[in-house]
Amino acid sequence: YDTVHLITVMDIKMGIVYRIIQILILVYIIAYTVILQKGYQANDFPIGHTTIKVKGSGYVVSPNGIGNKIIWDALDIVQPNLQICSVFLTTNYLMTRGQVQGTCNGDDSEEKCPCTNGKLTVNGMETGQCNTTNTPPICLIEGWCPTENEPEVVENLIQGVENLTIFMRSTVDYTKFNITRSNAHNNVS
Repeated sequence: YDTVHLITVMDIKMGIVYRIIQILILVYIIAYTVILQKGYQANDFPIGHTTIKVKGSGYVVSPNGIGNKIIWDALDIVQPNLQICSVFLTTNYLMTRGQVQGTCNGDDSEEKCPCTNGKLTVNGMETGQCNTTNTPPICLIEGWCPTENEPEVVENLIQGVENLTIFMRSTVDYTKFNITRSNAHNNVS
């Protein structure tokens, strides 16, 4: 077994040298490192980026009633695809059956005559022409026709959105300290 041996050195010069070395180390740490170089205040501005990738798909039952499915992949579901500090996933969409780009009557509450050519409205752009066969007369618009009519709107929940996978990769560089941190693995695509 080991025992601790206590040795008492009675040499004053050796004790003074020992204490001077301790004081020099302490002065170096406090005076030079902490006070002069401000080591306690060392900081760096991180440079980093984050990317988000959505994988998966969903479907809705076709609005024509046949029972066909319309498949939505990740590119369709992430709309609009550019968000600041966020990702937007479509889980429900509204569709007006038979809507196509063209010229048609505007909404009687928004596009009343007289019409201004080129005026942007909620439903499209006014053509400057009035349809006087309607009561009251309504402006003709260029846009999605027929305009959205609430009773004819079909609500579609996108099935399978809850099974999407969202990958978020973040990388931060601290150039002053030569440190890089990332949550991405090399084999993840």
